[in-house]
Amino acid sequence: MSTWDGESLMTLGAVLFEFGLPVAAGVAFWRMPSLRSRLIVVLGTITPLVVLHLSIVISYLADPTDANRFAFYAGWEMSFVAYSVCVIFGAVLSLLERPVHILARYLMGLAVIPAAVLLLRFVP
Repeated sequence: MSTWDGESLMTLGAVLFEFGLPVAAGVAFWRMPSLRSRLIVVLGTITPLVVLHLSIVISYLADPTDANRFAFYAGWEMSFVAYSVCVIFGAVLSLLERPVHILARYLMGLAVIPAAVLLLRFVP
């Protein structure tokens, strides 16, 4: 009998996607200079979630109590949709030609998700 049930496979898929995408984008950033201006925007949009996931992993490894265990095992699935929306939003945003400077494009991607969340507070 396999220990991989549906929930475990879903969690594994979310972990691979949410950590694999930044790694793949980082590798492509260095190996494909023609895509740098587009990839950096996507990396900017997912940076807050990657930092959140890294903090969850570090918290769990440092102190595997029940609260940290729950965050570690459930956080991937619970943030999967938000992560996917950030990736899609970053990909669409990367189609803009301006700003040209790489750091400005990264900061544009980094700032747009918190700005969108702030604007959602005003939607009834």
